[in-house]
Amino acid sequence: MSLTKRRGGRPPSSRRAGPGPWAPFALWVLALGALATAGPARAQLICGPPSCSISSPALAFGSAYDPFAGTVLDANTTLTVSCTQVALLVLCSVSYAISLDPGAAGTYAPRRLSSGPAGLDYNIYADGARSLVWGDGTAGTTRVGGTITFPALIGGTRTRNHTAYGRVFAGQPAGAGVYTDTVTMTLAF
Repeated sequence: MSLTKRRGGRPPSSRRAGPGPWAPFALWVLALGALATAGPARAQLICGPPSCSISSPALAFGSAYDPFAGTVLDANTTLTVSCTQVALLVLCSVSYAISLDPGAAGTYAPRRLSSGPAGLDYNIYADGARSLVWGDGTAGTTRVGGTITFPALIGGTRTRNHTAYGRVFAGQPAGAGVYTDTVTMTLAF
C-alpha cells in the first residue's frame, strides 16, 4: 500500500475548477510573447482597423476684395483629421494624406471663384508662404499628410489640424456679388 500526500488539504473532488490566481499574469506573458514575434501584419491585427474623417469650415475671404487696390486678399481655414483606433498592447499609428481637387475650374493653375459669369482667380496653398499649391500631387501640386499616434492600451479618438492658406490674386476686375467655388477634400489612410 502506498501513501499519497495531497496538497491543499482538500480531497481532489473538492478543488476549485478554473484559472488560479496567476491566470491574469499568464495572459500578459502570452500576449507579450505574441508581440515579440509580431510582424507588421500582426501589429495591424492588434491595433485594429482605424476609422478616420476630415472636416473643415469654409475658406471665407469675406467681402473686402478691392479690384483697384492692387493687393491680394488672403484667408486661412483649418482642416481637421479625426481618427479612432483601438490600441491594445502596442503603439498604433495611422498615416494619412489629404488631397484637394481643383474645384469647378477643373485646373489648379489657378482655381476660380464664380459669381454667375464673373470670376476671380484664386488658389489654396499648403504653406504660409503660399508657394505650394495644395492639390492631389499632380500638375505641380502637393498633398498634405501626417500621422496620428495612439499610445498602447489607450486608443480612442485623436485629431490633427492642418491650415489651408487661400489667396485671391490682385488686380482682377470684379463686380459686386457672392463668389464661390466647391473644392472636395479627400482623405486617404
